[in-house]
Amino acid sequence: MLPHTAQWVDRAEVDWISLTGLRRMNDERVAPVICFLSHSTVEKYIKAWLVENGVEPPRSHYLLPLIDLLPNEAPLWSHLRQGLDELTPYAIQGRYFGEELDAEDAKFARRLAREVRSLIRERLGLG
Repeated sequence: MLPHTAQWVDRAEVDWISLTGLRRMNDERVAPVICFLSHSTVEKYIKAWLVENGVEPPRSHYLLPLIDLLPNEAPLWSHLRQGLDELTPYAIQGRYFGEELDAEDAKFARRLAREVRSLIRERLGLG
């Protein structure tokens, strides 16, 4: 694994550990933060995968354009595209009033983050 890839993985893991800890609180008030951290985990793991494949990731929070930077990887992501598209607004949505995210949103976001994390860690040989 490239050193810059490892940096992205490290940052993604901090978000993953944080959202996992918040989930254990079993307090619905933290749902928006879990959603935000789930998005952040996914974004950083995708950027790690980009770096490992020789692509410098842009400063963007939009998940589908990030995965589209690796056109040969399309089959890897095809079953996740819809979920990634739905997760993208979570980078902002929970930080403003009127766009509340709840426990169901957090459950969806965590599940997707877990799947992307596992997928990329496996591809990076991290298990």
